[in-house]
Amino acid sequence: MMARFVLWRLLSALLLLWLASMLIFFTLALAPGDAAVQALGERATPQALQTLRHQFGLDRPVAARYRQWLSGILRGDPGISITSQQPVADIIAPAARRSGLLLLAACGMLLLGGTGGVLAAMYRDRWQDRLLSFIAMSGLSTPEFIVATLTILLLAVGTGWFPAVSLLPASGNISDQWSILVLPALTLALIGGCYLLRMIRASLIRLTAAPNILSARLNGVRGLTLVARHLLPQAAGPLAHCLPPVYPT
Repeated sequence: MMARFVLWRLLSALLLLWLASMLIFFTLALAPGDAAVQALGERATPQALQTLRHQFGLDRPVAARYRQWLSGILRGDPGISITSQQPVADIIAPAARRSGLLLLAACGMLLLGGTGGVLAAMYRDRWQDRLLSFIAMSGLSTPEFIVATLTILLLAVGTGWFPAVSLLPASGNISDQWSILVLPALTLALIGGCYLLRMIRASLIRLTAAPNILSARLNGVRGLTLVARHLLPQAAGPLAHCLPPVYPT
């Protein structure tokens, strides 16, 4: 059931992206004005305007241009910018590298917060729950800059495993310098993971009183099986709506 929910969410997101791309593309294509004139200026010669229109396919039907653009996106080639005459991939590369940092932090946040929340709910009111809750509350009450400073002192200055200063290169392959992403991503993951741990713990504990969960327990379902098969699928929906405010930016 959990896999079905995730698959449905992914398909819905892809459908939404496709519809949004169609709306934006056709709106810009049918809007008043000439993209070639905007790119070259009003003093451009008719021959230069016609050459630019043919180069970028502006003289073709809108539907054909959209199909060409979409096929390029699916191949990983977003095309050339009509205004700067540069590859779109090179223009968005710096922002994409920083988005990759946020994606890495989000994965760490889900791993830390999700695992901790499940364990805290499974061992409710026991020493494991108290320890995890203490760690989460300590993280929530600690300012972000102190968390970042502690990670630098422990993992950069103390051990030398990672660089203390993490500057994303303006160019080049970020995968060759992955170590500079670890400390910033870990800091964001710790901050968001503490709050996510508390949310998941509270949601799972609240669901344990549901009739279907009590019925599953009477049938002998216990521990991780109960959490994976019954609790998490029911808690996934409400938690998914709470993730955007939790995610640190």
